Amino acid sequence: MVTNCKYLIYIDEKGTQETIQALGNLKTPYDDRQKIELGTDKMKDFVAAAVLYEQVHAENIEQAYLKLEEQYKNTSQKYSNSDVELKGNHILKKNFKYGVADLNGPRLTFYNRLIDMLSRNQVKTHVFLVNKISLAVDKRFKNWLIKVCDRYDQIIYFNLAYSLIKYIELEASKEVIQALFNPNISNTRVLKFIHADIKKFVRKHTNSLNKRMLLQLNNYKQIIAIIDNYAMYLIDDKYAEQDRFITLDWKKAVFNMDLWLTELKLERKSATLHLDEGFKAEIFNDLHLNQIHADLDSKNFVGLRIADVLVVFIGNYISKLTYASMYDKDNPYKQKFLPSDFFNLTEEQFLFLKKLYAYLYLDGHTYSITNDLYFDSSLLFQTFLSYISEYNNYAQYRSVPSEEHPKRHLKEFAIIYKLKMKNAERDDHLIKSIFDGHGNAIKLGIARP
Repeated sequence: MVTNCKYLIYIDEKGTQETIQALGNLKTPYDDRQKIELGTDKMKDFVAAAVLYEQVHAENIEQAYLKLEEQYKNTSQKYSNSDVELKGNHILKKNFKYGVADLNGPRLTFYNRLIDMLSRNQVKTHVFLVNKISLAVDKRFKNWLIKVCDRYDQIIYFNLAYSLIKYIELEASKEVIQALFNPNISNTRVLKFIHADIKKFVRKHTNSLNKRMLLQLNNYKQIIAIIDNYAMYLIDDKYAEQDRFITLDWKKAVFNMDLWLTELKLERKSATLHLDEGFKAEIFNDLHLNQIHADLDSKNFVGLRIADVLVVFIGNYISKLTYASMYDKDNPYKQKFLPSDFFNLTEEQFLFLKKLYAYLYLDGHTYSITNDLYFDSSLLFQTFLSYISEYNNYAQYRSVPSEEHPKRHLKEFAIIYKLKMKNAERDDHLIKSIFDGHGNAIKLGIARP
């Protein structure tokens, strides 16, 4: 496909499903850590990656990537002398439990050279994440949350929505999860399940002196009070006839991508967007680009293959970090650290992570990595990379005992977490004062949908 546009954009995604369902049916027994069916990608977040480069660099980029592909395939008995398209999942295989700490040999070389090539050719990357549990909360309760928060100044929308999502992600019972994802159960009834479940949790831990638990209990008590006082505003939408009940709202991804393109000051009418198989072009019309080509075969578009190997790598890394950091519901007072295995790095792995952090986060732009309202997974990935990058060299990094790295990382996570929460609350107050609430801000395209 030939294009005269100045800029070429390619998008691929991982973690999407036709519809998201709760575990616990005849085929999938319930698992309290996973809670929902995750599809073939096994990700608790939907992750999309876009790569952007100028047409003038396209030939160099595509030839360099094809060379990378060939070099990797030549190291594999399975892919050597094969014309099969190399996918990110082929490279990571199943040996990625502790991320880059499990990446070595040709697999590490491939990603090392990939980041070098992208940096050298000024390829811009945008990554967007949205938590799958949050999609169900949005579907059921977003309009209700906005209505309540816009009417009452003392209730902060971000805090309420975030706390509700976090409770469901971490603490919700099997009964709540299965009701939440069941279109035959009304919003009001689901809210009653949530109310009873949170009250049960608060009663169980009411005598706790643990600082983290006291903060958690305070948040949960606020949710209980809001349900007690404002449940009457909740509307029971009819979902039973919907084939796809809980699924991704692509407006979220498009909104964040629009922020990224605006920050880059991209000439929209000089850009062509290329979408992998399964995408619909009309989803991206609001970006106002010159051309949008959808449902393309990545065999014919190197840009799509670059997006694939990036999104598979980043999505899987985030997934591994997220699962490894989940706290034990049966022992909620125990502080949870990442396993030290994530930090057991060779010098080559260490230098690669520093390079990756610089490429993804130190490009001078705010919206290269974005998330929806619930940001824990993306922040975990960011702080993991930033923590590694704080060390000037490998000798300095190795001078710290391996069991100490997870503790130091958690301290960094806590600092940035508090800052993000503070900034989100500040933005919430600004939206109320300037736009008279989230409802108006969303209609005007100012706040995320």
